[in-house]
Amino acid sequence: MADRCRLVALLGMGGIGKTALSVKLAQQIQQDFDWIVWRSLDGCAPLNTFLAEIIGSIERQQPANLRETSADAIARAIEYFSVQRCLLIIDNIEAIMETGKLAGKYRDGYQDYGKFFQKAAQANHKSCVLFTSSEKPQEISLLATRNRQVRVYKIGALDREAAKQILLDRDLVVEQKDWNDFIDRYEGNPLALWMISATIANLFAGKTSDFLKTGTVFLGEVEGVLCEMCDRLTDVEVKVLCKLAAINKPIAFSRLREEISADISSSVLMNVLESLSGRSLIETEVGKDSFRLQPVVRKYVVNRFDRKSS
Repeated sequence: MADRCRLVALLGMGGIGKTALSVKLAQQIQQDFDWIVWRSLDGCAPLNTFLAEIIGSIERQQPANLRETSADAIARAIEYFSVQRCLLIIDNIEAIMETGKLAGKYRDGYQDYGKFFQKAAQANHKSCVLFTSSEKPQEISLLATRNRQVRVYKIGALDREAAKQILLDRDLVVEQKDWNDFIDRYEGNPLALWMISATIANLFAGKTSDFLKTGTVFLGEVEGVLCEMCDRLTDVEVKVLCKLAAINKPIAFSRLREEISADISSSVLMNVLESLSGRSLIETEVGKDSFRLQPVVRKYVVNRFDRKSS
């Protein structure tokens, strides 16, 4: 708020809590805005229709100018943002991203959303556009580098206390020695913790120690989230994920390059790792040149693509 951010991106794996965080944020700062509008892109409306509906909802009238060009719709929205202080929250940007290509490319017919984000970041207005996505649009990193009023936040795992609270809310029986093992197995992913805690309550009488004895990383409904994310991958991304799953430990770029087949050049590997990071499917070690998979991601990759890695 102090920096008057015009564009904010909340990025992270499905189920990590991006939508809940955006709603919580809106509740906390609502007094600073004239209007707050939340919309999901699950319906995949073209930009001009989307912006006309947004402005129509604020003005409490039927959307107008549905046939105007996207450029005109962007200009009208920015003009409105200059008069009214609005917070526009757009959920699930990944719905308009292309599948089968490296992360961050828009589907045909939706490239104008990228132009809208650029204009929202660069124009002089007093509003804020905040979006959530499991996939980072390509233009966002460059905008954040050049403009201090653009912020990109990657939502990571819950801290241990917050993760513990999810388990306590389910009334699970957790022995002191099991806390770290259980939380590390799911790396603080709130959706994974919530789903597995329900399974433990139903199948193991709430006793986490009995579940941990199985030695498995149970996916449950998290599998559906990962399925949607992995359906978007290119063949070369799948190849790199399978290699990381087989290695099953943090690995430096130089070492990974040696492990990968010779037909993947260093520049291609860099692009692939950037893409997988933009999809929140790989983790980078803080302060280190190394990459790894979360346990739940590795389990899914092994099950779906490369059972030999197990």
